[in-house]
Amino acid sequence: MNMKKIYCLLLSITLFCSSPYIHSETSQEEQVHLNLMSNVIGGKWWLGTDSYKVFEWGLGRTQIKMKHFMIEAGNEYIVSEGFFYYSPDSFSIKGISTFQKKGKAPELLEYFGNVENGSLEFIYKSITLDGEIEIYTETWKWVNENQYQWMLVSLEDDIPAKKGVYIRKPN
Repeated sequence: MNMKKIYCLLLSITLFCSSPYIHSETSQEEQVHLNLMSNVIGGKWWLGTDSYKVFEWGLGRTQIKMKHFMIEAGNEYIVSEGFFYYSPDSFSIKGISTFQKKGKAPELLEYFGNVENGSLEFIYKSITLDGEIEIYTETWKWVNENQYQWMLVSLEDDIPAKKGVYIRKPN
């Protein structure tokens, strides 16, 4: 079974299980889901010494905006920008961002996931300008209020997982 079929199957199962006939949530409960991500707001989240992310609230605290920066030869540049939001139609956190390293073509990243106390789990797909799609799982597991363990796993068998620890430092 190829990765596109697996992604579609996972998405279909998740959407079916999130049917409004199965769940009934109020708007106040919906806000709680996004608030579970609010601990990323503030400071710079460093992965090593050459990459960091910043998060801030967007429009009426209905979204969390994200920017990802790289540092190369002492110069800082943005490689990704996007936002996360709570989707009441699927009872999940969704996100979208663009990603572009220097000299490379941009990619669109679409996130679909769940936030619980202590961790965030996303399935996301990377879509290139040529329409190539890669599917990943991404997990953020909180160590404490200023650290989280990060893991990115491709659903392709031959691509090794990436992992590390993000550490928050003041701006």
